[in-house]
Amino acid sequence: MPQLPFPSMFKNVLIFLFFKVVQLFKQGKINDLEQQLHLANQKINALEYKKKDKFASIQRRLSSNKCMCKKKGSCSCKYLDQLLFETQRLKMENETLSKERRMLKNELAALDKDFFDEIEDLKYALQEAIKLNAHYEKYLKQLSSTYGITLTSALTAGNPRTTLWK
Repeated sequence: MPQLPFPSMFKNVLIFLFFKVVQLFKQGKINDLEQQLHLANQKINALEYKKKDKFASIQRRLSSNKCMCKKKGSCSCKYLDQLLFETQRLKMENETLSKERRMLKNELAALDKDFFDEIEDLKYALQEAIKLNAHYEKYLKQLSSTYGITLTSALTAGNPRTTLWK
């Protein structure tokens, strides 16, 4: 029988970590939180883009409707009321978007740095467990060929419900 390349203590720790990671993924907490974080970032980017886009379109509209009055101090063009209304509307929209952006940034800041470090640690542990599973699959295939037991063709890492033996 071939020797496993890992000491039994290390093997047990890796197996424990692997099952913990699988359990967390089953609960879906990490995926849900990552998805919420991704959605919050998308909302922030969309709002900032929308704000820039609206500002550019308003500037284009205003530049086409510029007052052509000859006197600088008093403007009596027909677009003055429209411009005042548009500036008030844009100020209100700007405040709304700024509040929403601040709220999303505060929500993002509420997630502590340890949370992200823990996710990175879990990802690393999962990768190590996957590597270990690949080694175990290799040795299982060797053992199965030695003892005449046939393995199923689809060995999936991380899915404890699949059967290994036919």
